[in-house]
Amino acid sequence: MRVVVVGGSGRVGTGVLPYLASWHEVVNFDIRPPSVPAGRYVRGSLFDTELLGRVLTQADGVIFMALGVWPPEVDASYEINVRGVHYVLEAARQAGLMHVVHSSTASVHDESKGSFPDEEMPLEPLHVYGLTKGLGETVCRWFCRMYGMSVLALRLFAPQPYENWLAQCRTRMPNGWTTFLDTARAYDAALRATSHSGFDAVFISGDWTGTYVNCAKAKRVLGWEPLDRYEGEKQNS
Repeated sequence: MRVVVVGGSGRVGTGVLPYLASWHEVVNFDIRPPSVPAGRYVRGSLFDTELLGRVLTQADGVIFMALGVWPPEVDASYEINVRGVHYVLEAARQAGLMHVVHSSTASVHDESKGSFPDEEMPLEPLHVYGLTKGLGETVCRWFCRMYGMSVLALRLFAPQPYENWLAQCRTRMPNGWTTFLDTARAYDAALRATSHSGFDAVFISGDWTGTYVNCAKAKRVLGWEPLDRYEGEKQNS
């Protein structure tokens, strides 16, 4: 599958694209060049609709992976997480790509509550980043309702290099963090879910026990569950 990843040069893209590029023909569309080359790079802005449209017309799938900046800035958060989502979905629609994978975040919820029982829990962000990512999901819902598009919004839980994830497990096991490999597998599953219709948000977390984050919906909708495991010093990954 030829996949355009919009915003693939950020932290998540740096960890995930090498895996996706081994499974798909990946085009990374970003204003910044990648620090770790994976697939083909095309320099472009979210708001250069003419160039973005030309790139998308040659694609079979599209992932919105632009995540804004951290710590969050008001102007940049709204530009990327709301306006940018609208521009990319419209460009995808114009290119005939009616199935889109959107990168959302656990930060659309109140993370201080300590558990995530299901995706229907209220959107109660604690900062402008989570607020604007939630508004981005609203944009996705609108495109699904207005134009019959399909959008799968992956609510990511702290994608990490395996070593970071393992260190966190050793201090608190299980935890919500997710390895880059498991995150890449979730993107791959969402790309392949072409029979999906409408809008769905799904939790993507490395908590294989479901005690902190319940990923049952991801398993039901995507056939995905985290494969990396940690049981004491016994590692199965």
